[in-house]
Amino acid sequence: MRVQTLTKNASWQRRFPAAGLAAITLAGASIPLAAGSAPDAATENVSQAVMSGQAWEAFCERLKVVGKVALASDVPGTELDRAEAYRFMVQQLERSIDAVLIRQDRAQPLLTLAMHRLYKFGVDSPEAKNFTAQLDSNGTYKLHGTLGTAPLLATQVSQIFPNYKGFDSLSNEQIGQPGEAFEVLISREKPDGYTGAWLYLPPEADFLSIREYFRDWENEQPSELMLSRVDYVPGPPPIDSATMERLFDEIAATFESRVPMWLHLTKPRRATLKNTLSFARQNAAQGLKDNRYGAGWFDLAEDEALLITLDAPDALMWSFQLANFWSESLDFTNHTSSINDFQAVASSDGKYRLIVSSFDPGVVNWLDSAGHRHGLIHYRYQQSKNAPQPQVRLLGRNELGDVLPSDTRRVTRADRVREIEMRRAHTTLRWAP
Repeated sequence: MRVQTLTKNASWQRRFPAAGLAAITLAGASIPLAAGSAPDAATENVSQAVMSGQAWEAFCERLKVVGKVALASDVPGTELDRAEAYRFMVQQLERSIDAVLIRQDRAQPLLTLAMHRLYKFGVDSPEAKNFTAQLDSNGTYKLHGTLGTAPLLATQVSQIFPNYKGFDSLSNEQIGQPGEAFEVLISREKPDGYTGAWLYLPPEADFLSIREYFRDWENEQPSELMLSRVDYVPGPPPIDSATMERLFDEIAATFESRVPMWLHLTKPRRATLKNTLSFARQNAAQGLKDNRYGAGWFDLAEDEALLITLDAPDALMWSFQLANFWSESLDFTNHTSSINDFQAVASSDGKYRLIVSSFDPGVVNWLDSAGHRHGLIHYRYQQSKNAPQPQVRLLGRNELGDVLPSDTRRVTRADRVREIEMRRAHTTLRWAP
């Protein structure tokens, strides 16, 4: 144990206002002590704080402070933006709670669905089914199951705490064939004589992520995945007051870090990429090493549209999507706010022309802004050998007909309904238990 000045958690100072307090770190929590107090007194203080409800009240106070992020001057303040901000924070609180509670049991890893139709962050890909699990870097794990038929399933170990860093990864062609059983060993060292698929687990790694990307939403089937720990470790002991106090602190700290996490990307894009797109670049720190990512910001009046013209990259697959200020994908289940290379229709000259707008242009390749006048544009070239730059043009609603090729395929209201029905059917299958 080490004694330190109490500065991190002001709520403790409000609860114990006596002069001359110091704090002692116990099980990861800062516990105030009067000068000369013994560690037993610290334990007693923790127990009283939890038993009386004071610890809960201090926890709630920390959550309230985070809510002020939504009111910052550099955050969009329309009714839609404000409502989405608070919804995002509710989702991030749920995620923070899950992350901390799951971390308590290292003996039995829990492979969880990281994102779905209602829970989104980090410009989640509409093409992807995401799984995550927290790892003990000293452990040995087995990822196994049956591969589906999606074109790409990528498995990667990484560091989440305190900062993200990606490490080793494997894709489905390195693991097995579609429809077949597979097994991946994840460990610090590769056993002598082992010839199967293996992921190196470095000492700083604490996280496993699995991304399964779909192109043909009507026909491709998800994989069946399970994660087991091979080496034996005991499970966690029954919870006590000190542990609960630590959990309060860890959940609040995680929430405080997660809510503003993606704003360092959103704000500069909003400021510098209005109605344009950046080049597609690799991002080894966040994404897969063979992927290229580009971004932009749409800012449109009700009767305006963005026309994105693209030469298809030499890639396994590519996709474009829209997202809000909080880096949540727009509702791609009930709107055509995303498109991939299988869904997109090329013009007779071989180019792809995508239209971003709030109104239905009545043609193919519509990226529906779903009631948003502004937001992120994000695109991915996956396993790409080149990175053609998309061209962007701002147009009035009445100008589209003069600019689009004459053979551009028309889309009826019935066609749109069928497309939404397909999206709903696929996402139901993708996120089925």
